[in-house]
Amino acid sequence: MQHLQSVTHRLRFRYLLALGMIALVIGISVLASHYVTYLQASDAKTINIAGMQRMLSQKIALNVHRLQAPQQPTSVASTADALRLAINRFEQNHQFLLASLSSGEARYDSQHPAYPLYFVGDPDPLEQRVRDYISAARRWASGDPLPQDRGMFMPRHTEKLLGDLDSVVSAFEHQAQLRVKLLSWGQWALLLVALMVLSGQYLYLFRPIERQISDNLASLDKQRQEALELEQQANQASIAKSQFLATMSHELRTPLNGIFGMVELAQLESRTGTRQRYLNQALKSGRELLHLIEEILDIAHIESGKLVLKNNDFNLPSLLDECLAPHSVEAHKKGLQFTSQQSDNVPEWVYGDPIRIKQVLNNLLSNAVKFTPQGSVDVDIQYRTDEGRDWLHIEVTDTGIGIDKANLTRIFERFTQVDERSQRNYQGAGLGLAICKEWVDVMGGKLSATSIAGKGSRFTCQIPLGSPKAEHLEGIIAREGRIAIVDDLDSSRRYLGLIVEQLGFQCECFGSAKALLGALASGSRFDAVLIDQHMPDVDGISLAERLRDQYHGQCPLRILVSASDTALSAYAEDETLFWRRYLKPVDTAQLEQDLRLLRREDKEPATAKTRSSEPRILLVEDNDINAEVVLNMLQVAGFFCQRVDNGEEALSALEKASFDLVLMDINMPVMDGLQACKAMRGRGDTTPVVALTANAYDEDIERSRSVGMQAHLVKPVNREHLIKTVNRLIERS
Repeated sequence: MQHLQSVTHRLRFRYLLALGMIALVIGISVLASHYVTYLQASDAKTINIAGMQRMLSQKIALNVHRLQAPQQPTSVASTADALRLAINRFEQNHQFLLASLSSGEARYDSQHPAYPLYFVGDPDPLEQRVRDYISAARRWASGDPLPQDRGMFMPRHTEKLLGDLDSVVSAFEHQAQLRVKLLSWGQWALLLVALMVLSGQYLYLFRPIERQISDNLASLDKQRQEALELEQQANQASIAKSQFLATMSHELRTPLNGIFGMVELAQLESRTGTRQRYLNQALKSGRELLHLIEEILDIAHIESGKLVLKNNDFNLPSLLDECLAPHSVEAHKKGLQFTSQQSDNVPEWVYGDPIRIKQVLNNLLSNAVKFTPQGSVDVDIQYRTDEGRDWLHIEVTDTGIGIDKANLTRIFERFTQVDERSQRNYQGAGLGLAICKEWVDVMGGKLSATSIAGKGSRFTCQIPLGSPKAEHLEGIIAREGRIAIVDDLDSSRRYLGLIVEQLGFQCECFGSAKALLGALASGSRFDAVLIDQHMPDVDGISLAERLRDQYHGQCPLRILVSASDTALSAYAEDETLFWRRYLKPVDTAQLEQDLRLLRREDKEPATAKTRSSEPRILLVEDNDINAEVVLNMLQVAGFFCQRVDNGEEALSALEKASFDLVLMDINMPVMDGLQACKAMRGRGDTTPVVALTANAYDEDIERSRSVGMQAHLVKPVNREHLIKTVNRLIERS
């Protein structure tokens, strides 16, 4: 029953559609008839005006001849007036006829029969002769004819003009006849269409089964097309997988080759300086490999839809300086000008995900430096309030290679660099911007780009931030002592100045070595100077040498601050040049202890090197190489370390001796780290435990916390981060 109703509805619809088509054909026929009538009237007008031109040309010639003959002044005036009227009408008609030759966007239709008469001729076409004829007649009417104007109106010339004007009339008549024929054919075509529509009703009304079969065939064809599309998608996925594997193979092998190659060279090298350079290059390659692995893990999170933000309170100036300072160093190494500006209202503490914000900013800065062979990189940071929300607004502008408009929309796609040449010239898997775009979207922000190929790019990032959830009040104790800060980077001056002022010292910031030397020459005195190493014109090393050599005993204590750990190592042994050395971001607690010594407030600060007894650390690690790395890091920092191979041995060691902290690997034979920590807490042992593992997912961190571990460090471990974590937990316990 339902099927019958469906067929009935379809038949009714088709019948109404057929009636509509008939009405449409009739309507078009009526409109066509009106249009034919209009065109015929228009053609008649055009032909009439073309014929009038013949008469007007004769009238003009007659009046010119009268002016040439002697006449009374009054007769001359009336003849000139009559000539002007004839000329004006002749010129208007000429313009009308030329306008009749226009077609659509073209000025004149070259297919019109009158076109060659007007515009093709030897030596002069008709259109030019008509304009010359009008100009000569006007000069006769004004009483100022030229010598050649007399010949213009000789019988030979006027008869030729009349003949050409007759031809124009014939051309327009011919065009009208052609148009009538075409319209007649159009009417016959409309009649034929009407007959076809009427004939088609039979099939349309009484052959629904044929249409049903056709629909079924169309459905089958659609299914076939969908199957082909699925097959094509599968092939594309296979190709993408192969491309991904090829890209990853290349990108993984590149830093691995750097690590192995530089380590082998270091083994063969006897010169200390060269060997250190090789090891630094190996360390750099290792960090590149770690960065690539982290990007692959991020892509895995994106594919699985597990993008989770870790929002908490964080120090915004510290984060900005931690990002800007290293890239400023890299820019200066390439000979680029690196500048940064930020608004004065940037707050100290905000609420958001510092890890992802840092990842986004580092990627934008890294790309700007990497893809800028010469010129500058400029960073503008603003803190704005819009629609009741606070926004961190970051613009990174460079004068690099730029991106053409066709490729600009592809830069946020994965594994994308703008062209093959870029991929050859600049290393990278093409994952960074795609990952950043995903994280910015998750944070509710915006990431966009504008660029001109060959001139540079500008990336704009807007990230919403919240107010801190807890109060962060620093107890400021006023202290005697003035500290100078010399850094060309605005963000570093702000951040270091904020730290020094919170410690209670007077602070004055300088953007260059020249500015500090000028202040000292004017009588300013400082107890210490925090000097950035990488600055234009005069770098930090040269400034420290000038201060030492120029001021001798009255020279303020010099503290080197650098984003490059290589620079700190290079001047570690020269105590006459620098009193202290800090790697950005600066350890606030250690800086406070050092600055207290300026006024002897604390002669024996409680550092790892001056405790009454060495802190004892138990390292639980089954891998010999990893264990040796961590043991050396801790022993160099002044800690006593004991190593065991698994969780069971760790429990036995804790029963025999006391330790200040346990560094625990997770995946170990016999008993893993989670089981060992759980057993420790089960028997009441409160010794701080830090997970030291290659397990980097959020689920791994949660599992570590669930069994009572206080921190979770991911391999490969960063020495500075390891020492800070150990010191913090030992002092807290």
